[in-house]
Amino acid sequence: MLVCLVGGLATWLPANTAQAADTQDILLHKRIFRDLDVSEDYQFQNTGQAITDTQSDFMQTTFGLNKATFVVFDVTEKYDELANDGLSYDKMVATYFNKLHLARKDLRALVDRTDPRHDTVKNDAKYAFLLDKNGQVKTVFQGVTKSGNFNGSDGQQYSEDGLLAFDLPKTVTIDGVSRPAKYMICEIDVGLTDNIDYERLARYMVLTFPVIDPDTGLNFKDTLHLYPKNIGYARDPYFLKVGKNTLEAPDSDAIPLQGAKFVLWQEIDGEKQYLDMSYESALQNKWIPQSQLQGSPLEDQRVTVFTSQKNGLVTMEGRLLASGTYYFEEMASIPGYVIHANAQKVKVEVPRSWEEPVLVNGQPLKEPEPENPEIGDEFVPLVYNLKENPDVVGKKFQKVAVNNHDQKLSGAQFVIENPDGKYLQQKAGQNNWVTVADDVKALQKADLTVLTSDAAGNFAVKDLEAGTYRLREIKAPDGYQLNENPVTFIADSSSYAGTPQKVVNAKKSLLDLISGGGSGTSSTNGPGATKTASGKDSPKLGGFLPQTGNAMLNGLILVGILLIAWAVYRKVKTAKR
Repeated sequence: MLVCLVGGLATWLPANTAQAADTQDILLHKRIFRDLDVSEDYQFQNTGQAITDTQSDFMQTTFGLNKATFVVFDVTEKYDELANDGLSYDKMVATYFNKLHLARKDLRALVDRTDPRHDTVKNDAKYAFLLDKNGQVKTVFQGVTKSGNFNGSDGQQYSEDGLLAFDLPKTVTIDGVSRPAKYMICEIDVGLTDNIDYERLARYMVLTFPVIDPDTGLNFKDTLHLYPKNIGYARDPYFLKVGKNTLEAPDSDAIPLQGAKFVLWQEIDGEKQYLDMSYESALQNKWIPQSQLQGSPLEDQRVTVFTSQKNGLVTMEGRLLASGTYYFEEMASIPGYVIHANAQKVKVEVPRSWEEPVLVNGQPLKEPEPENPEIGDEFVPLVYNLKENPDVVGKKFQKVAVNNHDQKLSGAQFVIENPDGKYLQQKAGQNNWVTVADDVKALQKADLTVLTSDAAGNFAVKDLEAGTYRLREIKAPDGYQLNENPVTFIADSSSYAGTPQKVVNAKKSLLDLISGGGSGTSSTNGPGATKTASGKDSPKLGGFLPQTGNAMLNGLILVGILLIAWAVYRKVKTAKR
């Protein structure tokens, strides 16, 4: 009997119903470990046999979970195609029939026509193998676990929470040819939230016929018992691999690094043991002792290698870790970056209780893992690599009044010019140098990195290569003259950590106020200024920008104008006499 979806719930097999020769009746037991340090005593294989001893450690330390939704897809064609390509069962399950390749949320949308994403997923080529020739989803069964009584064809009665009974055809007909059936059984949803992280959903199971009874070596005749391969307490830690110039730089300056390679190990009986890459059909991970490695961990093909993704994410890729202490070890960085000490041994602490967070290098972990974690997300751990070039540096400045260095000036704006006369544009962690006309208005309009002095007059530039640069003011503080004289500064290994270089402004003169001039421009050639090869003014290193005599000079000019006007007036008056 083929059990179909009826109103979203499973159709249960009647008690004592004998299965047909061409179908296999199945009883799925959804069970959860809670607050348990899982050990080998609690590992079991899906042999198809039931765990009948209700007093066993396994049954006593787990509980059945109701309201978990499972769906069964016919994957016979795809499975046979992959097998013909030479993929083993373990390889198919590890690399194809899993939540990383086939997102659980996509499968939910695929089987629910009311889901807004249904058509989008259905039209995704990745999921085409789950559709028949008429474009219908090849869903064989969908049901929800619940409490119930079930009499199996083995003569046993099962009464517990978390049961789901259904049967499946042992063969399917494709293009007129009968083939042994293959099914993918997926947990797509759960129903409760009682102090348990129900996002720890079961791995996808792939069931292939014929199923062999391990006791007789013959085809399975009785009820087939399946226990989904997850433990309620096990966790799957993750972190973001990012690059910075220095550890002191803020995380906002970090960029994700793709391609860094890690292995995972734990200490067992005083020896490092590395996570085996083979897919586990049981709950227990396999570990390879260091003494048995075939070369380095990266050279040993059996060792699982985790590679940081485009967004820097390093994830367990569906593997789970029970309570304990583990270490990610970075084995290979990416060009331009060096492995920092905190990445050599990334400590992962999985506690014994759900009330405690997983810690990655002491940083609490957000669970469940976000769909697309990013730098800056709360409780998303970061592991850093530093740029290989140690001469990437910066410079700090402070804007003050020329005649009173205690008067800090805010709102001044600057751009950075390199020796080639190009201007700094920092985007996505990269320094670009842009050609702009040597004009204040042009510099103001250009898409450049603009430094603005804060309330304390402070501003800074970072992530420069070591060298000599010029600071160009493009906006003066309110009430102060704009300085057109650039100030030259040196960026080296100690410049950013040193005392901020003071940059001064003079107040607008009386002449500026009378003439209505707003730019407050000063003479382009003043004391200490020299000419560059391009003909631009370049003050001596460390010198103040403005010319401090401007206010007095402007005052003398005004007095001179008044004296000339008085002389002209006296002469005209004398001539009239």
